Amino acid sequence: MILVLLKLNIEYPDLEECYVDGYACALADLEEDANPYQADTVEFQYWLDGWWAGAYNEKPLFTLNGANIENEQPKPDEHHIV
Repeated sequence: MILVLLKLNIEYPDLEECYVDGYACALADLEEDANPYQADTVEFQYWLDGWWAGAYNEKPLFTLNGANIENEQPKPDEHHIV
């Protein structure tokens, strides 16, 4: 039974996990083409949405439980215009 559930989780990942993975990949400076999902799938789009949110350092749409993500945005006085 456990192997069946594991196989299901691998073949059909949770969409929140796809988003969080994309978010974490962006924060880790991985390229957008690191998306592991097939281009015409919902998982691909969730991963990509997470990646763009992480790339722009936006607040994530989903909780990042278990994800090792440091998402500190600079304070207004830390912005420097050259």
